[in-house]
Amino acid sequence: MYDSSRPTYAQYMAQYGEAPAGETAVPIALDSYTAGDGTFSVGELDSGERALMTPAEGWVSFPFTVPAEGLYRLRITYCPLTGSGSAAVRSLAVDGETPYYEASVVELPRIWADQAMDPATDDLGNDILPMQVETPRAETVYCKSSTGRSDETLLFYLTAGAHTLTIAAEREPVALLALQWDPPETLPTYAQRAAEYAREGYPVIEQTKRLQAEDASAKSDATMYPLSDKTSPNTEPASDRYVRYNTIGGTKWQKAGQWLEWEFTVQESGLYTIAVRYKQNGKANSKVYRRLLLDGEVPFAEAEALEFPYASRFSARVLGDETNGEYRFYLTAGETHTLRLEAVTGVFSGVLEDGQQLVSELNTVYREILMITGPSPDLYRDYNFSALIPETLSKMASLTERLEALADDVRRITGWDSGSELSSIQMVTRTLQRMLEDDTTIAARFSNFRDNITALATWVLDTAAQPLELDCFVIGGGSGDIAGNGSFFQTLRFQTTQFLNSFIMDYSSLGQVGGEQKQTVTVWLQTGRDQSQIIRGLINQDFTPNTGIGVQLQLVAAGSLLPAVIAGLGPDVALQLGQGEPMNYAFRHTAADLSAMPGIDEVLARFDTQALVPFSYGDRLYALPESQSFQMLFYRKDILAELGITTEDLSTWERIRKVVIP
Repeated sequence: MYDSSRPTYAQYMAQYGEAPAGETAVPIALDSYTAGDGTFSVGELDSGERALMTPAEGWVSFPFTVPAEGLYRLRITYCPLTGSGSAAVRSLAVDGETPYYEASVVELPRIWADQAMDPATDDLGNDILPMQVETPRAETVYCKSSTGRSDETLLFYLTAGAHTLTIAAEREPVALLALQWDPPETLPTYAQRAAEYAREGYPVIEQTKRLQAEDASAKSDATMYPLSDKTSPNTEPASDRYVRYNTIGGTKWQKAGQWLEWEFTVQESGLYTIAVRYKQNGKANSKVYRRLLLDGEVPFAEAEALEFPYASRFSARVLGDETNGEYRFYLTAGETHTLRLEAVTGVFSGVLEDGQQLVSELNTVYREILMITGPSPDLYRDYNFSALIPETLSKMASLTERLEALADDVRRITGWDSGSELSSIQMVTRTLQRMLEDDTTIAARFSNFRDNITALATWVLDTAAQPLELDCFVIGGGSGDIAGNGSFFQTLRFQTTQFLNSFIMDYSSLGQVGGEQKQTVTVWLQTGRDQSQIIRGLINQDFTPNTGIGVQLQLVAAGSLLPAVIAGLGPDVALQLGQGEPMNYAFRHTAADLSAMPGIDEVLARFDTQALVPFSYGDRLYALPESQSFQMLFYRKDILAELGITTEDLSTWERIRKVVIP
């Protein structure tokens, strides 16, 4: 959430963007740290590298000296330490002050990979979805915005002389291996890089290397697991009967900063093209963007934002553009190379930052009007807005001009004069214009104004999303080496076979691992197939491999449990029942007493004692809750700061009455 107490990065760069670039790199000595709250220590990682261990809370400061004033970017080499599994978050301050909001939320992602599953298929022949496991390693990053709207590296203006860098932990422990201020980098264009290749006389290699996208060696987010696609016969591997996890990405891979990485080798040194089979059906009539890194480096400027046009079905293309044609990348034989694709917002980066800033300021205007009218304005009252809130009306006039400028930027990028990309901006602009033309209509248009702000905020979120689904790569060769979606008759044959197989598949059974376990339990579910597939995956990935107990999971119709129990055909465990049903069976002596079972104390430690009350009678327990609910309070720090209210003012009803309400 935007914090109005600090400027945004755009506002900061408007002030310092004309400053010169820094001249030389400025390393920071980790041993010279000064620690605040928290336990900090210098130690060795399992790899033998020395690092500063920083906990999930507290702060640490480092002195450094800048030889020449200018703009610098902060490079951090870190290794995640054992924590809760989420990305680490740090807040940065130079000389005790955080220069802009984005510097207060810097994410350091963990590194994840697929766990090898043994066996890889269940007893029905379907693939088992691999678990995501953390693979800690040293990672080097430049600080970037974590908002998901921009992929620009954050710059800091530093004057010549002595400074301090303070890093405050907001979440998760990490080990710091190196810190360094680097000058901004200007990448060569592809034409310059190609000219360099020509001078070196590198040969063009036609030999191909095929990579399956779902076999990513590393990823920045545990939610980016492989997906199953059955829309095309050319997806690798394809099956018209069994579940095959054969693609990756989609909506799981759409936030700026998320990345996937693949490892590969080539047999000959030289220049290679990169062809990809992809589907981009999430953003109609628009493009999504990816940054490409080879061996940790962006090879040329155009690779900062590779375009993937809309494709409702799988499509094959060689990476390149209209000006330069197909890109060629130099690879050496023998060594292991890494190919990383990172989601970026591309040409929309600046537009989205402007859009979010406008949403924040429009919400401020909305709140200022709300404090006059209340949530339900009186349509027949003259509020005399020009006298009560003249500054707000001036803000509205300025916002109207900036919204029109934003619409012009969107037209320039998309080439459209109308459409969904512009409608949200145009609606809020028209509403503001009409409210300014006659301020007596503000009350009548207030509800519409609120809805238009919501629509604009939704547009920012939707435009920032960059979904892309990948099937495979071919290193070398061309697009002809990757099949597209398949011909009409291939697709018809594939989908017809799927339809026929649906008559012989048992949809009530969900495949289990192996089938040779000495112990098995039968579990019935009265829920949708999607939810049951998730449960099946958890059983196959975690429960059965760790316990050796097989689970026969079956989907059943609602109301089928009682007749089955009466007939003596009931399951061992039933899920997704109503809260009152366990006791109905317990009173009729058809439910087992869990309190008498071994290991029950360890299981009960997972639950709040009050959550067990509906399933208990006397000292006996007949069921376990599937979910627990609790109340949470959310509050807006920026609104409280804007009104001059502190959290202490909310601590008692007396202070609320005396301080907050007035």
